[in-house]
Amino acid sequence: MKMGIVTGREIKANRDAEGNSRLLQAEISSAVDKQTIELVSACGEQYNPRDGDVLFIAELGPNWKIAIASSDETEPDDTLEQGERKIYSLNGDGEVMACIRFKADGTLILNEGEDWAVQYTALKDAFDELKSDLNSMVSAWNTFADAYLPGGPAVQGTPPAPLSSVSESAADMSGAQIESVQVP
Repeated sequence: MKMGIVTGREIKANRDAEGNSRLLQAEISSAVDKQTIELVSACGEQYNPRDGDVLFIAELGPNWKIAIASSDETEPDDTLEQGERKIYSLNGDGEVMACIRFKADGTLILNEGEDWAVQYTALKDAFDELKSDLNSMVSAWNTFADAYLPGGPAVQGTPPAPLSSVSESAADMSGAQIESVQVP
């Protein structure tokens, strides 16, 4: 196995011309030894290594080399527990800009978030119920208050109708919380 340093990239037909691949230009043994290497990613993943990242290269024949892994040489995350995975993107300066942490308990954490994601439809349903309850209370209050306007039908101190139609709201948004996804 050889190692190389990424110096460039392009997407074009692979060596068999069966489809497009990400081809990386890499310095293998020196700055003058630049070769084109096909990047092979795991199923379900795509990435584009930065210039300067280290490639681990397998030679499959005299004229065919593939990069089977790369390293950005960042420090290992010592907060990852057994079975956990973290996927992240880096800017040109090597700073983490976005990350997804897959926790062993099934929780998905986006960008190191500590708040919970919500299901929009469930949240909207709870909000609409709360809005309806509030509108009912406002209507009941307005009916009551209108009776006490000068010239209104009620005798002072006597409500125009029982206020039993006003009750506490039963709206509940807790069902909108997605306990397996945390966001910033």
